[in-house]
Amino acid sequence: MYYLLLLFRVYSEDFKVHMNLLTYTMFSELNLSVLARSIIRLGQTVTYSAVLSVGVWSQCQASLEVIAPEAVHSRVLKSITQSLNFDHFKQIELNDSFSKIIFTHYLETLDPLKLHFSKIDIDELQKYELYFDDLIRAGNLDIPFKIFNLYHNRSEQRYTYMLSRLNDNEFLDFTTQETLIIDRESNPWPKDMKALHILWNKQLKEAALRLELTDKDEKEIRTLLKSRFEAKLNYLSQTNSEDVFQGFMNAVTELYDPHTQYLSPRASDNFNINMSLSLEGIGAVLQTEDEYTKVVRLVAGGPADQNGSIKPLDKIVAVGAKEDDLTNIIGWRIDEVVALIRGPKGTPVFLEVQSAQGKSPISKVIKITRNTVKLEDQAARSDILKLDRNGTKYKLGILEIPAFYADFSGRSKGNTNYRRVSDDVEKILKSTQMNDVDGLVIDLRSNGGGSLQEANRLIGLFLKTGPTVQIKNTREQISLNRDSDSKLVFDKPLVVLIDRLSASASEIFAGAIQDYQRGIVVGSRSFGKGTVQVLRTLDHGQLKMTHAKFYRISGASNQHQGIVPDIEMVSAYDPAQVGESALDNALPWDTIPPAQFKPYYQLKTIIPELYRLHQQRIKTNFDYTYLTKETKILQDMQNEKALILNKKQRQLEIAELEGKRLGLENERRQQKKLPLLKNYSDLESQESASKENAAKSIITPDDVILLESSEVLADMIDSYHNKMLSENKNTETGNNLFDFFEEILN
Repeated sequence: MYYLLLLFRVYSEDFKVHMNLLTYTMFSELNLSVLARSIIRLGQTVTYSAVLSVGVWSQCQASLEVIAPEAVHSRVLKSITQSLNFDHFKQIELNDSFSKIIFTHYLETLDPLKLHFSKIDIDELQKYELYFDDLIRAGNLDIPFKIFNLYHNRSEQRYTYMLSRLNDNEFLDFTTQETLIIDRESNPWPKDMKALHILWNKQLKEAALRLELTDKDEKEIRTLLKSRFEAKLNYLSQTNSEDVFQGFMNAVTELYDPHTQYLSPRASDNFNINMSLSLEGIGAVLQTEDEYTKVVRLVAGGPADQNGSIKPLDKIVAVGAKEDDLTNIIGWRIDEVVALIRGPKGTPVFLEVQSAQGKSPISKVIKITRNTVKLEDQAARSDILKLDRNGTKYKLGILEIPAFYADFSGRSKGNTNYRRVSDDVEKILKSTQMNDVDGLVIDLRSNGGGSLQEANRLIGLFLKTGPTVQIKNTREQISLNRDSDSKLVFDKPLVVLIDRLSASASEIFAGAIQDYQRGIVVGSRSFGKGTVQVLRTLDHGQLKMTHAKFYRISGASNQHQGIVPDIEMVSAYDPAQVGESALDNALPWDTIPPAQFKPYYQLKTIIPELYRLHQQRIKTNFDYTYLTKETKILQDMQNEKALILNKKQRQLEIAELEGKRLGLENERRQQKKLPLLKNYSDLESQESASKENAAKSIITPDDVILLESSEVLADMIDSYHNKMLSENKNTETGNNLFDFFEEILN
């Protein structure tokens, strides 16, 4: 046996991996089947290591240092595994089947666009796919780090190769009919290094063409790309073991659900800063998509939101303190991007952004002044909309709630008058302005959630009493939140407006209003985040883990499916790209038994009529028609899978898109007898002006969805009134429809 071990030690770099596994299984679990499997794999590894030594690894010849795991990472890996096994809402057995999934997902996480690994690499690495369950139990990270080092070296090869190609003129030839596939997830891995070189050449040409289309000359293109690739190489050289460990751990945790995440000590600091609302940055929620940093949503009232030049789905490709000195961040980790964007309050940061609304990824530089997102910037605000429909006049309240905020710092200090959304909304509803409104539209668009307690309190302002939301934990235990206060602040007709970015607490509120039939929900399907996360402190970093799910009082989950509006309207966001259903490994929609509650009205009986009137109205609404057609154009463009690398054709495509959008706008203007726009720049100027107006006022002529939601509210009021007349009900209560329908139900 001793001789055999010596032989293994000579021929296998992975000896320690399997010896650790043997030790673990013999002395920790005494699992004979695992022990036998590890012995077999130990023998396999001797052969495999010999293959690697003359195969994949010999091709790298990179200058980057080999990155190895630290002792602390082994301890943290075991702690995380234990927490996931016992406390995560989704229970997964750590076996060979799951090992294969981890292996595949780890490769996809490292190389999502299949730019670094070849098919030869993948075939050789395949020998490791059954190891990960045993490695994780043992707290051994040698193989994940080995795979990363291969990826790391391939990345260096990629940028070194592209730098070498900058001396050739071929990459500036934009007359060929080449095409670059940008959605490569479903494509096979490149066959070999030759195939990788072809792909890298196309990427280099696309990067050059993008600059060419912004009127950069040849010298500028070479200089900018040289600087970009050299920065990439420098960034690669700074990668450390902490980066690798966090990357691998999240490749594992993401398989449980998209909201479970390991936070390294550095990432934990950033997370805690964000939660305290003291982050001095731009006020945007970002995530990594392939190699890009994508804007998920804007924090209401934050600098980016107030700036108006950046939108969800836009991609940030470069960041800098000066407009002419930007650092390319394609391929960077999200925490590194956040660190670069963050800075002292009042200082400018310049972002190079690729708009999600453009045909070609031509970028623009946006200046944003950093600031702290304050509660005042997220505060609920209101306005009055007056409608006159054929002589019938309506006074409608509009209530915009950007977030379910609360001053947690003030509360923790014992301040009984700390700022919170429920108090602010109650003051608005009791104000003189709202005293005689006929109904209310609550605008929850882009409200990403916030405090569950505030969602519960806010629901209570529109109900007398009753359950508001159900919560099921990992042990199948169901708890019930309720409004125990019999105080009813607003009892008139109610419309709740949501969109794809309405999430979490917003969905709890909208779902409760819908289940109670207290109001009508309109807009587009919500985000679909119906899970609850807890934060576990580890001896090295933190684990954010999903441990429960929200359920409506009807028993339906908000998770994945979201809130389906009673009357759906056009959405600016494609559900395939935005929302819980667009995230890998999202927990499924399901149901539990309903809570005991009593609907307020029988609104379901009038929804078909409200929908008919809505459809009839939008057929002749030029603004709504325009919005529908424009949304279709932009979503079709976003769903394209390839880019042509021919300059003339690309210019024609851009001109075609701009022509479609300009023609569509002028068609709308002609119908409304407005002056026509002369060129596309006029359209861009108009859109900028619209953004500025939207930041200043709740109600604007361009907010087609809000205006149509108000029309639905007016229809709702009419439906109630007509029903009252037909049933000869006493109308002494005026517009207090709450009393009327309670009488019917009783």
